[in-house]
Amino acid sequence: MRKKKTEKSIENPASRHGVRFELESDAENLFKAAVDGMSNRSAPMNNKDEEGHARKAGKSRSNKAAPIKIDLHGMTLEVAKRHVDNRINDIMAQLSPGSSTTLDIVTGKGLNSGNGGGVLAREMPEWVRQRFARHIVDMDESPAAVQLGGIPLRGNFRVTIKG
Repeated sequence: MRKKKTEKSIENPASRHGVRFELESDAENLFKAAVDGMSNRSAPMNNKDEEGHARKAGKSRSNKAAPIKIDLHGMTLEVAKRHVDNRINDIMAQLSPGSSTTLDIVTGKGLNSGNGGGVLAREMPEWVRQRFARHIVDMDESPAAVQLGGIPLRGNFRVTIKG
């Protein structure tokens, strides 16, 4: 049985580039069901902590710290490189030997960058990979790697470094 398709124009930055989406008539319900299914698989069987209090959704028993955010919005490429270099070096100096931490480097999508597009989203991940290669445990792909209508879907990447 074919599902009825409805055409909706999504109000986003890509829409000014003539991008249109065709959605199933029940796309919102399908999406919600998929998200519910994912959260149910990863949720602990016991939703109470050691004291018997209900756990908040998405929280676990691990003491893993939230990623350290480094926001580069509004910076030129050279200023962003200096800023990231200083921040990562400061962070690594505080890490215990053998420990690691995750950084969330926010490049932005480049929506205000003019015709050249998002320079930081395109250039910073490779620069970080080369500059800190011996300290990197894990790293996301470049935000510029996945685009819709020439605009990156996300404006950040995460990198885990070790001390």
